[in-house]
Amino acid sequence: MPLEPIVLDQLRRLEPTDAFFDTIRALGDEVVPVGPFRAILDPRTDEIWASQAVPVEPLGSAAEAAEHVGALRRLFAARGRTTSVEFNEPLWPELPALLEGAGLVEYEREPLMLCTREGFRPYANPEATVRFLQPHDPDADLSAFQAIFFEVLVEKPWEETPERLDRFRAEVERVGGRGHALATLDGRPVGTGFISSSNHVGEIARVGTVPAARRRGVAATLTSFMMRDRFEHGDTLIWLSAADAPAQALYEKLGFRAAGDRVYFRERP
Repeated sequence: MPLEPIVLDQLRRLEPTDAFFDTIRALGDEVVPVGPFRAILDPRTDEIWASQAVPVEPLGSAAEAAEHVGALRRLFAARGRTTSVEFNEPLWPELPALLEGAGLVEYEREPLMLCTREGFRPYANPEATVRFLQPHDPDADLSAFQAIFFEVLVEKPWEETPERLDRFRAEVERVGGRGHALATLDGRPVGTGFISSSNHVGEIARVGTVPAARRRGVAATLTSFMMRDRFEHGDTLIWLSAADAPAQALYEKLGFRAAGDRVYFRERP
């Protein structure tokens, strides 16, 4: 079903801007123009989720697009990374076929969801406590966030070293202590979330809850906490991608509505 014009206008607000890429560079990532794409490369890790390319300009003909995708693959290979492209499909409907024709494969698609300030319906479990991590927090708190994130979302253990913890502390400091949210339940860290903002549009990611604390409203409480903060500080639209149907149902209760799919392509195995 075609999206309403107002939803398409909201989706266009999600597209990365020069200010967004400036923020990414300030956080330590490399941004490399490749034709109509921008490659975002994290020099600190070769994890697949940490580096990706996004479209920002008209793609041109199929032959031109294939040439640019080839250049992307060479760039990622030179950096020791797996080529990964992600985008909001309603705004780039021709891109999936072009990427497939260039040899990449779709490995995931998630419902893209939007929430306006007026549509926000907050939720809070009074037994859960949520706060933003601060640069001066003890190592144990920062390590707890990373341990949950890696266990739930990366599906591998967090291998802590002093260097990795220092890098994460620097990341918390760069976002001003208002990005990384940690939830506790019964005094124990049980959930994580992250929110960033550009041009009054917030993006939520890294929402995860340890298995033992699920179905207790932790994810909804975390998400509401981050949304309320951004709406109170001037954002008018917040977006995220839902990992599955239960997550989509949870976010719908908070006021989000579906707006097509977020699509992810990678090198063919």
